Amino acid sequence: METKKPVNVLFVCFHNQNRSVAATKIYKEQLEKLGYKPYDAFDCPRDYDYYVISAGTSPEADGNELSLELVGKMDKIFALDPFVKRDMVTIFNIPEQRIITLGIPDMFQERDGGLRKALEEILQPYLPERKQRINNNA
Repeated sequence: METKKPVNVLFVCFHNQNRSVAATKIYKEQLEKLGYKPYDAFDCPRDYDYYVISAGTSPEADGNELSLELVGKMDKIFALDPFVKRDMVTIFNIPEQRIITLGIPDMFQERDGGLRKALEEILQPYLPERKQRINNNA
């Protein structure tokens, strides 16, 4: 039996305080609604479908600071705005084509209703289709 590998997803902003933290939370909520099991640690159990975390480009980032090691483990990488993407490309030498830019300006707080609404809308195209349930009665 083949062991599946979770999809590794990273959201990046400057300080990892508001936008990327909110994007991670909302993406996980949306995945759960679609029948997937998201997790927030690399050593996640194999029955989880997605590993979703956030990081910041700044050395003062809360929690995870962006690193090439972290990027190397990711399947999808989201920059919250074009300036974050610029830093990811110029400072961290991450290939531009690996980065999806969301266009969320650095003007929101994590619990801002406007941020939630914007992220829910912008993330829709990047969500998988509803997970198919396996019928064990066949």
